[in-house]
Amino acid sequence: MATPLTRRQFMQMAAITAGSAAVVGGLQGLLNLEADAVTEIELLPTAVSTTNLIPEKIVPGVCLLCPSGCGVLSRVVNGRLVKLEGNPMHPMNLGTLCPKGQAAPELLYNPDRLTSPLRRTGERGAGQWEPISWDEAVQLVTARLNNLRAAGHPEQAVLMHGEAPGQLKSFFQQFMRLIGSPNVISRESLNIAAAKLGSYLTQGVYNTPVYDLENSSYILSFGASMLEAGPVPQRMISGYAFMRRGRAERGKMVVVDPRQGVSGAKADEWIPIVPGTDAALALGMANVIIRSGLIDPSFVGHYSFGYEDFPDETGTRLIQGFKNFVLENYNPE
Repeated sequence: MATPLTRRQFMQMAAITAGSAAVVGGLQGLLNLEADAVTEIELLPTAVSTTNLIPEKIVPGVCLLCPSGCGVLSRVVNGRLVKLEGNPMHPMNLGTLCPKGQAAPELLYNPDRLTSPLRRTGERGAGQWEPISWDEAVQLVTARLNNLRAAGHPEQAVLMHGEAPGQLKSFFQQFMRLIGSPNVISRESLNIAAAKLGSYLTQGVYNTPVYDLENSSYILSFGASMLEAGPVPQRMISGYAFMRRGRAERGKMVVVDPRQGVSGAKADEWIPIVPGTDAALALGMANVIIRSGLIDPSFVGHYSFGYEDFPDETGTRLIQGFKNFVLENYNPE
């Protein structure tokens, strides 16, 4: 009785048969060729003609869409930027690139992007503008500034700017000081100025801190939206990723925010609260920590200011310190 042919055996026989046919056919073709023609045969033909390729190159650079300055590799095809990828050799991002950086070509080729100076031709708010050359714009601004200085009112000049990497912001400020105006307004007034002021009032440095997320064991975030709207997106995303992997004990993140968002969804725990109650919750937690004796006296003594009351020469409290302010006003019970 014949043994039934299984599906596996059938596929094996089919593969052997096809391979044998290909070898025999190939040998037959070679035998029919003249000796001189054999050297010209293309055994592995290319799918695309190499004579009609579109010129393409990779250009290394730096992304300036946030203060991180991540290294990028720009793919340029026929003189046009088509893709950005992170540069694996750059120490800031190590080959990664946040969504903002990935979307940079859309900003570059946005039809509404300004590519030259514009001069208003209609009434304010009418939206009527005409493009002018850079030389004409420089002459126009120079004339206006000279007129203000001649009239004795240079303080009426205002310089507004966007992202100013490196020493560019200092240059803007020095330029306006030479004009005679203190008015330098940046986009920081619309987003991170409050964060910088908070850092200045608590740590004495007017700048946003760089968080050591990679080596953190516990992150408590109050509405920071660090993974989707942080001031340095890729730095936040990479730091969070390293905190969660490659360690014996992965770090934990707790997000306190009325809105869940990406950060809340990625966190170990999301604590929704009533909008506007962040400070009350934080000060209530501080109350419990102080009353329970969980503070680090050495750290408070060396790195904080204003924790205890400020007494006068008689020992009477002159200014209330943070500890008693919290204990007297923010008892969670």
